Amino acid sequence: MRRIAITGSSGFVGRHVIPILLSKGHAVTALVRGPESARKVESFGCEACLCDLGQTNSIMNCLQGADAVVHMAARLDISGSYQDFYADNVVLTQRMLEASQKAGVKNFVMISAAAVAIGSPDPFPVNEKARLIARPAGNYGTTKAFAEREVLSCTNPHLRRVVLRPPLVWAEDAPVFNSIAESVQKGQFVWIDGGHYCVATIHVENLASAILAALSSSTGEGVFFVSDGEDIQFRRLIETALCARGLTTPRLSLPRPIARTSATFAEAAWALLRLSGRPPITNTLIDLIGGEFRIDDTRARQELGYCNRIAIDDGLARLGS
Repeated sequence: MRRIAITGSSGFVGRHVIPILLSKGHAVTALVRGPESARKVESFGCEACLCDLGQTNSIMNCLQGADAVVHMAARLDISGSYQDFYADNVVLTQRMLEASQKAGVKNFVMISAAAVAIGSPDPFPVNEKARLIARPAGNYGTTKAFAEREVLSCTNPHLRRVVLRPPLVWAEDAPVFNSIAESVQKGQFVWIDGGHYCVATIHVENLASAILAALSSSTGEGVFFVSDGEDIQFRRLIETALCARGLTTPRLSLPRPIARTSATFAEAAWALLRLSGRPPITNTLIDLIGGEFRIDDTRARQELGYCNRIAIDDGLARLGS
């Protein structure tokens, strides 16, 4: 049994990952900001530790006795200020690293994102050797890449560091499906190139399996892509999720160049007119789900012993069950 401290535990990924970690005999403590989040994670079956994530010492106190940290907390959005993304994705990672070292934690697992490799000049499927561009996938991808560098540049020989790069994380209750369904209901959803392109994905249970592999391995270190092990056409994935929600598949589609132009105008209009909410289409959204993106997770399978808990077809069957 390991004592695992986890951040970002009260959301979609946490409610799936925590029970799986507990089922393997690990003791899990969730670092949470307030009583509401504490009640939520306790309903998943783990212990909650109220923590001021803005203070290193507060974090360190919650990490006492932990063998490993799983740092999942992050800002994931298709719009927002760079300062907010930097604070939530980079500064918090720096703070977690510092607190982990002060508390004597031996293993640090960061959940990054495959989005850091979007726009790479290397051919698909990309692997850990892929060249990265300066600003991948907007503020989200950019700050995730900076957070990775913070983890990898840590020189503490007593802290093993693993960075996992999952692509689109999905399951029946995935926020991405809820967001797209809402757009469809408002008549705002538009396919890009018809959605007829292949993308890498990872079912949330497979992400849990990857985290377990990272915690169980004693030798693997560094950056690892993780995925479902097979690609899926984006349109098939979204149509299945929409059908499960009783929604008709939209017909409207834009070529990618026109979608880019529309996103640029929409972002400018929202900024100039100070409109509330977020634009219906943004360049970050196009980066994340608007085109082909395939990865190779061989390294995680060979060095960490990662393997799938669930196949894509089984996950799709669950969407409609």
